[in-house]
Amino acid sequence: MTDGQVPLEKLNASAHLFRRLLAEIPLGRPERAMFLFDLAEVLRAASVHTGRAEPLREAVELYRQAVAALAPGHPGRARFLFGLGFALQILSGHGGRADPLGEAVAVLRRAVDATGPDDSERAVRLFTLGAALHTLFERTGREETLHEVVTVYREAVTATAPDSSEWGTRLLLLGSALRLLYERTGWGEVLDEAVEVGRLALAALAPGDPGRAVNLSELGLSLRLSYERTGWGEVLDEAVEVGRLALAALAPGDPGRAMNLSNLGLSLRLLYERTGRTEALDEAVGLHREAVAATPSGDPKRAVRLFSLGLALHALAERTGRDDMLDEALDVDREAAAATAGNPNRAFYLSGFGRNLCALFERTGQTEALDEAVVMYRAAVAASSETSHRAAYLSNLGNALRSSYERSGRAEALDEAVRAGREAVAAAPGEPDSPLYLSNLANALVLLFLRTGRTEVLDEAVGLHRRAVAAAPRRAEYGGLLSNLGNALRLRYEEGGQAGVLDEAVEAHRRAVAVTDAGHPGRAAFLCNLADTLRLLHERSGEPAVPAEIRAVLAEATEAAAAPVTVRIIAHHRRGKALMRAGDGAEALAAYEEAIALLPRLAPRRLRRADREHGLGEVAGLAADAAAAAIEVGRPERAVELLEQARGVLLGEAMAAHGDLTDLRVRAPELARRFTQLRDALDAADRPAPDPLSEDGPFGALTGSARGDGAGTGPRDVASGDGIVPGAIWQVAERRRSLAREWEELLARIRSMEGLERFMLPPSVDRLRRQAVDGPIIVVNISDHRCDALLLTADAGRPVRLVELPRLTRPIVIDQVNRFLAAVADAKGGELGRRPGAHGEMNAVLGWLWDEITGPILESPELAAAFEAGGGVRESEARAGLHESETVGGVHGSGAEAGAVGSEAGGGVRESGQAGIRPRVWWCPVGEAVFLPLHAAGRHVPAEDGNDDGGGRTGRPATALDRVVSSYTSTVRALAHARRGRTADLGGPAPEVTRGAAVVVAMPVTPDAPDLPGVRAEVGRLARLLPGSLLLTGAGATRDVLLEVLPLYRVAHLACHGLSDWEVPAGSRLLLHDHVTRPLTVTAISGLRLAHAELAYLSACSTTRVNQRLADEAVHITGAFQLAGYRQVIGTMWPVDDGSAADLAEDFYGRLTCGGARPPRTGDAAVALHWAVRALRERYAASPSLWAAYVHTGI
Repeated sequence: MTDGQVPLEKLNASAHLFRRLLAEIPLGRPERAMFLFDLAEVLRAASVHTGRAEPLREAVELYRQAVAALAPGHPGRARFLFGLGFALQILSGHGGRADPLGEAVAVLRRAVDATGPDDSERAVRLFTLGAALHTLFERTGREETLHEVVTVYREAVTATAPDSSEWGTRLLLLGSALRLLYERTGWGEVLDEAVEVGRLALAALAPGDPGRAVNLSELGLSLRLSYERTGWGEVLDEAVEVGRLALAALAPGDPGRAMNLSNLGLSLRLLYERTGRTEALDEAVGLHREAVAATPSGDPKRAVRLFSLGLALHALAERTGRDDMLDEALDVDREAAAATAGNPNRAFYLSGFGRNLCALFERTGQTEALDEAVVMYRAAVAASSETSHRAAYLSNLGNALRSSYERSGRAEALDEAVRAGREAVAAAPGEPDSPLYLSNLANALVLLFLRTGRTEVLDEAVGLHRRAVAAAPRRAEYGGLLSNLGNALRLRYEEGGQAGVLDEAVEAHRRAVAVTDAGHPGRAAFLCNLADTLRLLHERSGEPAVPAEIRAVLAEATEAAAAPVTVRIIAHHRRGKALMRAGDGAEALAAYEEAIALLPRLAPRRLRRADREHGLGEVAGLAADAAAAAIEVGRPERAVELLEQARGVLLGEAMAAHGDLTDLRVRAPELARRFTQLRDALDAADRPAPDPLSEDGPFGALTGSARGDGAGTGPRDVASGDGIVPGAIWQVAERRRSLAREWEELLARIRSMEGLERFMLPPSVDRLRRQAVDGPIIVVNISDHRCDALLLTADAGRPVRLVELPRLTRPIVIDQVNRFLAAVADAKGGELGRRPGAHGEMNAVLGWLWDEITGPILESPELAAAFEAGGGVRESEARAGLHESETVGGVHGSGAEAGAVGSEAGGGVRESGQAGIRPRVWWCPVGEAVFLPLHAAGRHVPAEDGNDDGGGRTGRPATALDRVVSSYTSTVRALAHARRGRTADLGGPAPEVTRGAAVVVAMPVTPDAPDLPGVRAEVGRLARLLPGSLLLTGAGATRDVLLEVLPLYRVAHLACHGLSDWEVPAGSRLLLHDHVTRPLTVTAISGLRLAHAELAYLSACSTTRVNQRLADEAVHITGAFQLAGYRQVIGTMWPVDDGSAADLAEDFYGRLTCGGARPPRTGDAAVALHWAVRALRERYAASPSLWAAYVHTGI
C-alpha cells in the first residue's frame, strides 16, 4: 500500500506505539535508529494523507536523528538517507521561508551513491533523485541541473527491467527530460532520442494505463519539435495523430486535458503553415481557446497557453485580414507576458511576444508595436545566456532593428541590426533555422548597401541569400527566402550586374510564387516583386509577352484579401500603371479607384499621427496617377474627385471632424454629443507622444541671419525620402485602439441615417465647384502617365476644364525641381561668389516654369472661360490701399502698367474692367508640382541678348505676378474649411477675442540659433501699423504662453526662425525661446482649435516646404496653422532674408491697415501680399530668393 492508501487511524496508532517505544529506549542504543526511522516513515505517510506540513517537518527531524544514530558502514544507510531526502523533497512543495529542495537533492545524491549497482531499490532512488532535480531545474532554470536530470533518468531506465510495470513510466519521464534538454540546447540528437524513447514508452504502457495519455501528449510535443527542426511533413502528421489520441484518452473534466488541447493546437497551426489548410488553423484557434478557458488565472501554465493562443490568432489575422483577430491576439499576448515573471523560459515567451508585435507592426504600421518588440527582443537576448534559442532571439532582434531603421532612418539601428544578424548566424551553423538567420542578415546588408553604396556589401547579401535558399527545407518560409533572393539579385542587376543576374532574379521570384499557397498572406508581395523584376526584364529584352504577364501577375496580387493593406494598394497602383502603359485607361482607372478605396484602412484612427503619415507616404503618387487615368478616358470631373479623395486624407479628416455639425445635432443630438467626445479624445490621444526631434538638434549649424533651416534637414533629391518616428507609450496605443473602434462604429451609425450618408466623406465635384465662386482653382497634376491642369470653376454645366501640358513629363519636372532646390540652397547658404549664379539658375527655372506650366494655363482659352463662368475679381480688391499705384507705409508699389490684365483674341485672362485689379486664382499643385513656386513663374529679368522683351504669347508680361493674384490650397476641401461659417465645431465656446489687434512674436535673439537683427526693425514698424498688439519676445516668447494667447487674437504675426524638417515633417517647428525643450512643432500647432482665428503671418523660413513622400498631405507649418483654424496663412517656401522679410511685412500690413489707420482687413490679405511681393520684386528682380518665397494660403 502507498502512503495515501494506509488508513489514517492505523497511522496514528502506529505513531503512538513508536513514540512509546522510543521513550523506553535509552539514547545510544543501536536499535533506536530503526525506531526513529519507522516513526518518521509513519509521520511522512500521515502528512501525505492529511496534507498538513507539521507531521512532515517532525518526520524530517526524526530522519536526521536516525541517520545520525547509524553506525558507520551500516547496511541501512542508503535507505535512511533516501527517506530523509524524499521527505525533504515533499516538504519543499509546502512552501515556507527556507526551501529544503537543495538539501533534498544533496541527500538523495548521497542515498544513490550509497546504493549498490545491483540493489533492487536503485532504480526507484535514481528516479526520485531525477524528479527532485527536475523540480530544482524548473525553479532555477540552470542548464547544468537539466543535464544531470537526463543523466540520472538514463541510469534509472538502465536499472529498470523492460518487463517491469514501471518501465513505461520511467521511459516517459526520460523522454520529457530529453525534450526539455533539446529546447534548452538545440541538440538534434537529444530530440531524436526523446522521440524514440517516447515511442518505446507508448508501446510499454497498456491502453488503460493512466500514464498513457500523458505519454501521448509528451510524444506529440517531441514530434512537433522534430518537425520544426527537420521540416519533415510525415513527422508533423504523426504529431497531429498522436495529439488527437492524447486528447481522446482523457475525459472532458480531466485536469490534463488543457495541456493536450494546447499541444494539439500547436501542431495544427504548424500543419496550416505547411499546407495552407485553413480548417487546421480554425481548429487550432478553437483548441487554444478551450485550453485557456480550462486553465485558471493562478496556474503557471496559463502564460504558455495564452502565448500559444496568441500565435494562432496572429496567424488567423494574417490569413483573413481581420483586425479584430489582431486586437484579440494582442490582448492575449499582453496577459501572457505579464504572467511570465520569474519563469525560467521567460526569454522564449518574450521573444515570441516580440515576434507577434512585429507581425502587428508589419500588418498595421503601428510603431508602438515595433518599439515594444525591440524591447522584448533585447530582454530575450539578455535572458538567453548561451541557450540554443539565442541565435533566434538575436536574429529576431536584428529584424526588428532593421524595421526600425527603415522607419526612422537612424543609422545606429541598422548597424546594430547587422551586428545582431552576424552574431545569430555565427551562433547557429547548420541549425534548421539557419537559412532564416542568413536571409535576415542579408536583408539588413541590402539596406546597408543602399545607405553606403558599397557594392561589396550587396555582393555579400546576395551570397547569403543564395546560401539560405540552398540550405532551406521546403517549409512555409521558403517562398519568402526565394523572394528575398530575387529582390537582392534585381538590385545587383540595377547596380551594373550582368543579364544573367536579372534572369536569376526572375527565376527566384517565379519559384517564390510557385511554392506559396494561394491564400498565403505573403503571396501578394511575392507577386508584386515578380512584377517589378519582369518590368526590368522587358526593358532589357523587349520580349512582347512580358507586359501581359506583368498585368496577370498584378491582377492576381490585387485579389489577395489576406495581404496587408499596403501591399494590396501597391498592387492596385502598379496594375493601374501597367494597364496605362498598355493603353487601357478604363481598366487602369478602375484599378486606381480600388486602391484609393483602401486608403482609409491604410491610415485608420487606431494609429498615431506619425504612423498614419508614414502609411500614406508609402503610396505617394497614387492620386496623381489616378487623376491622369481619369483624364485619359475623358473624365476630368472624376479626376478632381479622386484627387480630393486620395490627397490630404488626414487634413480632410481633421477638418471634417471639426466642421459644421448642425444637421447631426438636429437629427441625433446624442450621436452628435458622443461624436464630439470621441473626436476630442482621439485628438488628445495623439498629443502625449514626444515630438520627433533628434537628440542633439541641428540648430548649431545655423549660420547668417536668414530665418532658416539647419544643416542636415535641407532638401534632398525629391525622388527619395524617409521619416523619423519617435518612441511611444503602448498604453496610449491601447487607448487609441479602443477609441478608434468606437469611432468607426459611430460613423457607421451616423451614415445609416437618411440625409447623412456622406457624413465626413469626400464631396462630389458638384459640391467642390462651389469653392470656385471667387476664382478658379487650378489643379496642376504631375504623373508618369501625363501632365495636365484641371480648372475647377463654379460653372454647374461644366465645372472642370482641362488644359493639357503635352510637352511636360514627370522626369522633366523632377529635374527642374532638383535644379531649383539646389539653386535655392546656394543662394541662401552657399558661398558668396556662387550666389549670383544661383539666382540666375532660379530665374532660369522660373522662366521654364512659365513656358511649360503657368504660362500655358494662364494664357489658355479654358482659363478665360473659367473666369467668365466663376468670376475671380473680388470687390475687395478695388478698395483703397490695394492698388499697385498707391504708396503705403513708405514702401512703393509696383510701377507696372495699370490694367495690364488685358487679353487678346484667342483666349487668356481677360481684363477685369478696373485698372490695377488682378483676377484671383487658387493653385492646387499635385505631386512634384508642390515644390515649384507657380505664383512666381515668369521672365522677370530681360534676357542677356536683348531679344526677350518679357512678353508672353499675347504680348503681355510673361509672369504670373503680372497676370493674377495667386493663392494656394492643398485641397479644395481645405479651401472650403477656411471659408466655413463660424458655426463650425472647433471644440467648444471661443474665448473673448480682442478685436483690431494681433499677437506678435519677435525673436531677434534665440537660444542656440543665430540672431535675427532685422526682427527688431520689423516689430518696430508693425507697432505703428498694429497698435494695441500683444508683443511676445525674449524669455516671454515660449510655446505654452503662445498657445495660451493665440485664441485671444484674430491675427498672429511670428517673426522668428523656422526649421523645416525634411525627414519628419510633423517635427517642423518655429523657434521660440524654449524651442530646445518645448518646441512649437506642426503637431503642437495643428492640435489647436481656434474659433475666431483669421490671419497668421509666418515671417520665418520654409514654413510651406514639404517632404516628397507627404507632398499630398500638406504636413508643414503653414498647413498646421490652417488646420488650427486660421482662414489665411502667409508662409514661405524656402529660407528668407532677414532684411527683406521686414520690408515685406511692413508693406503688407500697411496695405492691410491703410497705413495703420484701421484694423487689419484680413479678407484682403491675398491681394495685399500680391502687391507687397511685386514691390519687393521691382527692387530685387534678379534675386528671386528675396521675394518669390512668400505664398498666401486660404480664402
